[in-house]
This record gives sequence, structure tokens and C-alpha cells, in this order.
Amino acid sequence: KGDAAGNLEIKGKADFPNIYGKILVANAYMVQPIPDADKAIIKIMFKGDKLDLDVKVPTSRTETVYVTGPINLYNGKHADLNITSTDNVDLKTAQIVLNPLHEILHFEIGPVPIMDIKGKGGINLHVIGTRENPHGWGQFRFKNATVSFLDIHNMLLTNGSGTLDFDNQNTFFQTQSASLNGKPVTVK
Repeated sequence: KGDAAGNLEIKGKADFPNIYGKILVANAYMVQPIPDADKAIIKIMFKGDKLDLDVKVPTSRTETVYVTGPINLYNGKHADLNITSTDNVDLKTAQIVLNPLHEILHFEIGPVPIMDIKGKGGINLHVIGTRENPHGWGQFRFKNATVSFLDIHNMLLTNGSGTLDFDNQNTFFQTQSASLNGKPVTVK
């Protein structure tokens, strides 16, 4: 939801038209407004058979998630996106922001959609490819985190600090420190 303004020019064949123009969505939010944060700003520039996405989602007064890059409108919808944030984003809020993006683009971004995570952290991720063949490079950092795994009941990781590293189609989850059900544990 938000306040949208823009103009579009559509030319060509009905099944694969070329679209030109801009759309600006201000005061936006994907699921629900984030308390104590400005609303998101979404800029979309259409360039024929592609669009450039520029999204800024404040997650608090001082922390923000950014998503930028081109997406092909047709033929597999190839994308080349950069997902970055400031260093101390509330991870539960970031998950609320990024999961709809995951659902829209159908990019498998590692174990993040199968975890419920709370704490602070940041992301610097470059994702390219299509829904069927995504590739990602970068890192998701977390600290003072609580992680529960949606398919493994009664498994609660607390006081967690570590990273989720992306190397092409491989993801590596590792802790620098954490407790599992109250006992010190290392996860790699």
C-alpha cells in the first residue's frame, strides 16, 4: 500500500509490449506499517522490456533496507538485484520486508524463509538470475539473535552471532557464538 504516481507509455505487441515511464510509490509498506519508521519509497523506471527497481525501506528511525537493480519483464524475468542494509536492522522487521520480495521474485535465498529470526544485523547480497536459476553472493550478518527453525520444533538458538554466507548457489550458516536450548553451541 502507498501513494503512487507516474506515467507509462506502452508500445508494441500485446503479449510482450515495450513499456516506458516511471512510477513512484511513497508512504508505502508491503505487509503492515513499521512502527517508529518512515514509510518505504519505491521507484520503478520502465525501459522497454526491462525495469529498474530502487526500493528504500526504513526499518526504524536510523536503519534501512535497500533493494536496487534491473529486472527483465519477459523471458524468464532475469534480475540483477543488490539487497543491502545498514548494520543494525531489526531482523524480524527485515524478514517481514524481504519475505514478500522472496515471494514476488521466487528467489531461493537460502534458509532465511525457513527460519524465524529476531535480533539485529545487516545484509549485503547480490542476486542474479531467474526464479528457476538464481545465484547469490554476499553475506547476511546477525548478532544477539534468537533463531527458531520452522520445521524443527523445540529447537531454539539464542544469543546468536554469526553469518549466512552466499556463494553462488551455496549457502553457509555459521555461528560465532550461540546457545541451543540453553547450552553453548557452534553451528557450521
